[in-house]
Amino acid sequence: LGPLSTEAILTLLEKAHGGSALDPGLARVVLDLSEGNPLYAKHLLAHMLERGTVETRGGRLIAGPVGHDRPIPERIRGLVRKRLEFLTEEQRALLDVAALDGVAFDSAAVAAVLERPHLKALRVLQTLYRVHGLLAVQDEALRFSHALIREVILQEVAPPLRRELHARLAAHYEARANRAEVPPERLANHWESAGDRDRARPYWLTAARDADGRQEAWRTVELFRKAGLEEIQPRTADAVDDYLAMADAHFDLGELDEAERIQKRVMQAATDEVQRLRAVVRGTKMLFFYRGFDSINEADLKRATEVLPEGRELGVAHYDLGLLAKYRGRYEEAKNCFEEADEI
Repeated sequence: LGPLSTEAILTLLEKAHGGSALDPGLARVVLDLSEGNPLYAKHLLAHMLERGTVETRGGRLIAGPVGHDRPIPERIRGLVRKRLEFLTEEQRALLDVAALDGVAFDSAAVAAVLERPHLKALRVLQTLYRVHGLLAVQDEALRFSHALIREVILQEVAPPLRRELHARLAAHYEARANRAEVPPERLANHWESAGDRDRARPYWLTAARDADGRQEAWRTVELFRKAGLEEIQPRTADAVDDYLAMADAHFDLGELDEAERIQKRVMQAATDEVQRLRAVVRGTKMLFFYRGFDSINEADLKRATEVLPEGRELGVAHYDLGLLAKYRGRYEEAKNCFEEADEI
């Protein structure tokens, strides 16, 4: 049998724990480590609950007071360590760097960080793939044959060495001619793990914007948090865009109080009328659903249609005015607003 789908694994885990849903961050950890294996998934979640890194609250399984770590059950750790005992120092050195780079890793980057010729490194990795079964091939590139193997190796790399290798990986990727092809989340993770948060932040922000573009709400929130978005004042156009994107993502997740809090912060920090009205327009949808039509400031929406530049938010302002007019029985006005929105 092949791996189960994401939906099947989550359904199985929820049933095993009295119908308690997993919060998105926890689900990601379990899914990443289990790779669709239902037995691994059940063992991992049970182990986290036993260690106190996960707890049940309000009918959901969430990070507990100990916080999210990525604990490996001792039985699984022992099995992986047994397979690692017979490796040479050169093989372990390559696996250490590969593990820091990800489940799927870049062999050229691994070789460069260790100052090895790429072909020589590939020959060693080939042995790890063909003889030891620790690696696999995916889309013509190498990856660990299972995420748990990578996790055990990763946890055995000493912190000083880990920071240095992450820094070298980040520097290597930044120096590449095809840097635009390197996933921003990978670069962010390397700089963050190297202890350089300032260099990580722009990549976290780019990764969050990419997730927002894919309409992955919980990933958008998670990545903006990693970027420390709320440490940045929402005064520049980019920062306002990011704040409003995070508010929309919270709204899509049903976290209405958080969405409204972020939208209000943008309005309070606004340095001009356009910025304030952009926040008003983006927050109107929340108010419609959360507090009802009577909570909408019609004067602000009308002003938004007069001063906002051509674009999506101007169209939304006209559309929302149409909804408001329709709700209040002004049907001809509503029709005109909808037509204006369609033209934009």
